[in-house]
Amino acid sequence: MKIYTREEIQKIRPLKDWCLIQFFKEEEVNKNGIYIPTKKTSNFAIVLKSGPGRRYLNSEGYYSNKYVPNTLKPGDVVYITNPNRCTFLENDTGSLIALCPEPFIELIKEEE
Repeated sequence: MKIYTREEIQKIRPLKDWCLIQFFKEEEVNKNGIYIPTKKTSNFAIVLKSGPGRRYLNSEGYYSNKYVPNTLKPGDVVYITNPNRCTFLENDTGSLIALCPEPFIELIKEEE
């Protein structure tokens, strides 16, 4: 499996309704207030890049030239119930980066 560098990841452009996301790492806090990273990943991720959207299926069952635009934009914090359905990219940054289609993303966390 190829290991991607930071520059190669920045050049990735998702197509259709796919998104490039980065998962948050879970941390535990001990009784002294020190953060301890765990091996477990969080189901929350941040959208790095988003594709243009999927093609519209017309009433005759054919794809038209119209697109249903993605509702996700870079910077959105999203929740994925089953991260195993995403395609993970091995990288040299130590973070979990994956490609995931928009239908697998369950919710968008709103800003407060």
